[in-house]
Amino acid sequence: MAFLLLLVTPLPFAIRTKIVDFTFFLQKNKHYRTFVAFFVVLMSLQVADCVQKLQRFQKTNNPYFAQDANKPLSYDQLASKFYAQRNLYISGAVLYLTIAIYTVVTIVRKLVVKEKAIRMVESGEIESPTAADDSAKLMAQIEKRNKEIEALSAQVNNLQREYDGLSTSQPVAKDD
Repeated sequence: MAFLLLLVTPLPFAIRTKIVDFTFFLQKNKHYRTFVAFFVVLMSLQVADCVQKLQRFQKTNNPYFAQDANKPLSYDQLASKFYAQRNLYISGAVLYLTIAIYTVVTIVRKLVVKEKAIRMVESGEIESPTAADDSAKLMAQIEKRNKEIEALSAQVNNLQREYDGLSTSQPVAKDD
């Protein structure tokens, strides 16, 4: 959980990059992958074993584990059931956290790669592949809009002149 907290904490870019590089190194290491696979299989077997133990307490055909109003569970049976439930919760939580950590590492790795690319573009080390195309398209749109604005202003001036020409310059009496 501490590693998961470390991953989601807003750390400086340099530290986050080192953490991501370290996790990338671990995931590429053959021995680490073998360990993780063994660990996941072991925890899965632990979950399956706990489920199997807990199912024995629900069966009424087994006289030793029968839950009957006349024959309540003994303290040993209750303790065994409690340990099985506890182990089920713990091993399930460990498997869940393993999946969560793997998912968060993947997301953080993608974020770091994107941030590296953005920083390289902003610093000018590389040019964005779409920046030149975008700037050319935007310049063409600006030219087109400027021509449209000039045409509209000419229309407005012509309409104003025609409207002024239609009005009579004769004085109008109050009675009209």
